[in-house]
Amino acid sequence: MTLVSDEAFRADTRFRRIPGRATCPFNFDVVPHSAKCVMAFILVNGNVTAWEYSFDKFHIERRPTVWSGEWRRQGTFAAPFEEPFHVAAAQGAYFFVTDSGVVYSADKTGGNWQTAVTWKDAARPVLAMLVQSDGATAFVFGKDFYFKVAKKPKPLSCRDVTKGAANLTEPARLVYECGRVLFEKGELKTGEANQ
Repeated sequence: MTLVSDEAFRADTRFRRIPGRATCPFNFDVVPHSAKCVMAFILVNGNVTAWEYSFDKFHIERRPTVWSGEWRRQGTFAAPFEEPFHVAAAQGAYFFVTDSGVVYSADKTGGNWQTAVTWKDAARPVLAMLVQSDGATAFVFGKDFYFKVAKKPKPLSCRDVTKGAANLTEPARLVYECGRVLFEKGELKTGEANQ
């Protein structure tokens, strides 16, 4: 392994520059696909590559936990964004929420990945995404609205999630306030709100 100085790393034009962030040659996120499978999405040089990992065995009784399985490449597509993102799965598609507040969808139809802008509003960017613990539903939040991730989102009004819980610091305050909105709007059952 060869170590590279910070100056050489910053000068290397292969790596994308993200204003206000540490330089990183790639971004990625992982989302559960099923009880024994996850999908990893890796953004490098303007392309997203999807990888599926299927668990053959999961040895939780061992310390450290041992996984055995196989990675399978699921294809590559041109990324409609070049910034950090988070992924959620819904309606047979994957939804990418970028740091700039835009939501994109991607699904594999007929062997090819298709992408589309799901939400893009510079005046009302997405600030957060919460995914239920079972991974079945994800919600995104703007300052005063939220919606379930979907190919055709239906924004609902809510109180300002950027205010409240003065005793918490960011990002905990924002996550807490988004969770409170879901509970207040009846999107969560009582048991789910305590998890």
